[in-house]
This record gives sequence, C-alpha cells and structure tokens, in this order.
Amino acid sequence: MGVFFARHVHDWNDGGWIRFLYGQRAIGVCFDRIESWNPEDYSTGAARTAIRYLCELDKGQPEDKGEPDDYVFASYTFDGRLHVLSGQPKQGSKRFLREMENLPGDDRPVPSLKVLLLENVKLVTRDEFPLVYLLPPRMTTFVRWGSCERVAMPWLRGEPVNLIDPDAYLPSSIEVACEEYLREKKLLTRKVFQTGGTLADFDIIGSGPRGAVLVQVKNGGGRGLIRRAAERMVDENEATPSTRVLFCRENAMPIHSIRGIEVIAIEDVLKSLNESFGSDYLRMLQAARYV
Repeated sequence: MGVFFARHVHDWNDGGWIRFLYGQRAIGVCFDRIESWNPEDYSTGAARTAIRYLCELDKGQPEDKGEPDDYVFASYTFDGRLHVLSGQPKQGSKRFLREMENLPGDDRPVPSLKVLLLENVKLVTRDEFPLVYLLPPRMTTFVRWGSCERVAMPWLRGEPVNLIDPDAYLPSSIEVACEEYLREKKLLTRKVFQTGGTLADFDIIGSGPRGAVLVQVKNGGGRGLIRRAAERMVDENEATPSTRVLFCRENAMPIHSIRGIEVIAIEDVLKSLNESFGSDYLRMLQAARYV
C-alpha cells in the first residue's frame, strides 16, 4: 500500500508530450534518455528508485492480497496551468512511449519515456484535495509520497476521517494544532521563530504570561524517546525560567512526571480544539481546506 507522486513539468523536445500523457491517463519519466526497465542501468539514485517503483506498481499485488491498494497523484503542467489526476496503476501496462497507441502521426521526435498507465482516474481540483497543490514533494519526478499517505488514503478511498486521530494529519498540521492550543489556553502570546523548522530540540519558541515558552512536538515514538526528549529540554534550559511543554501521542505519555516539563497528549489537543473551534476547523487543518 502506498501513495506516489509523479510530476510532469519540462516537456521533452517541446513536443506536447505532457499534454499527450495527460490525455492518455499515463505517467512518464525520462532519466538518462535510455529505454530500460532495469534500475541498475541508470546513473542516479533517484532514477533507479523511480524505475523500481514503476516496475513494482506494474506488477501489482498477488491475488491473495486482495484489491490493489496503491495510488498515484500525477501533476501535469501545460498551457500555463497545473492539472492533477489521481488514479491507480494499471497492472501490466508499463511500456516505452514509442509503444503507446495513438501517438501523434507527425515527425516530432519521440523521447525515451518509461510510461505506466493509470485506471480509476479522477481529476483532482484544488478545492477537493488542496494538499496536492500546496505541499507536493519538492524537486522530484516520481517518488513515494510517504508523508501524505495517511492523510490522502481516506480521501482516495472515500472513507470518513477520525479528526481526533493524530495519524489523520500531516506532522506540520499537528505542530500548528499544538500552537493554536497554547494560544487558546493563554500559554503563548508571541512567537520569535517559525513553528517547526531546523531547531534541534524545540518546535515552538515564544513568550507568554509566565515568560519564555519552549515547546517540542513529538508526533511519534515510544515512551523512551519521549522521556529522553523531555530530559534534553530540562538539561539545556534548567537555569532559564520558562514554560516548557512537550506534546506527544497518548500512548507514549511518560508514566512518571518529569520535573519542569508539562507533557500533553496530542489527542487532548485535538479534542480541545474541536470543542473550542468546532469540527470545521479540524477539517480545514486536516486537509488544508482554507475556504
């Protein structure tokens, strides 16, 4: 089971091939301008990974594994617009572009694209699933979109979302939820760094009624990892008067309290925001629906 992302931006030889792939409900990659399905024939790690994924998706799951559960989001840029499709890999459909049916009958050069057809295809609008427009994988041709799988799967399958389950959110959305919780509880009034980012031990830094506010958000890991994270917060700031908060999953809450650290379950954060702002806010946060 996985969610993959294919990006089609630079048209090969300006031949209108992105528009062609879009019309054929297919994804295509170039890499090294050779025709091979052997990953080891390619010169970069990104190319070898992409070819391996295409071969695995083309093969699909064994019959005893049930219905295929892989999905692809594919973006195509042509005519000055971004078009996005979602679909499932069509098993046994991988081929080189020159083997495609309905190729244009003119003299334009045919690039050495490796192509996989999609089925059960839907057009994805910005209103329906904004994340694919707002937060697609950066600077990639074809990758597994692991960070978005748990958020995307309910939408792709048409299943309801449990808005109190941290797994339903992107990690960045959980950080936003924790920041909103701190503000709602009047613990945080100002920030001095952006939420998240590159700081090793803190995701939210600011000030509140009781002075400095130092916060870490751990949306994963067990009790041991959470306790070590809390101890680092104490060691590095023991001499600084501050409000120190650690957010983690309910099942990872330390059994014993940690001096100077308030530990709050992310599930309690989501419940509190639901009570204060309503489920519409959580839906916006979960799927980046800002209207």
